[in-house]
Amino acid sequence: MDKSIKRYCGFEKICLNEKVLQKTLKLLSKKSKKNFSTKDILYKINKKNKENLKIEEKIYKKGDDVFVDKMKWKDNFFQKKDDKTIIEVKKFIPEKPKKFAEVKGTVTANYQNFLEEKWIKDMRKKYKITINKSLLSKIKN
Repeated sequence: MDKSIKRYCGFEKICLNEKVLQKTLKLLSKKSKKNFSTKDILYKINKKNKENLKIEEKIYKKGDDVFVDKMKWKDNFFQKKDDKTIIEVKKFIPEKPKKFAEVKGTVTANYQNFLEEKWIKDMRKKYKITINKSLLSKIKN
């Protein structure tokens, strides 16, 4: 289990256009002073058009996204990613064991490998391996 990877909870804000992006950046810069929540910003931006801004909550870890890796990894930090996207780092997630859902695939694959290795060992103990050299030479030719 790899729990040493830094992870942050954050938001990916996808804007309909540059105008919406600039308005969102302006609200984000006032967020802490005016005590805006992410929902407040979403409401203000989408007042006229529900498609102006979409916000996805994400867990970021080093290595997932080249842009995010280059960002300042500190609480309550945001940065424009491209002409339609803003990445906001909300808070650091302390190191802890991952949830089963996050490691289920790895655990299952490792267990299958373990069972296969055990099965092969048991088969080798139970049965003697003999090679029919004359048949092998015929196959090779």
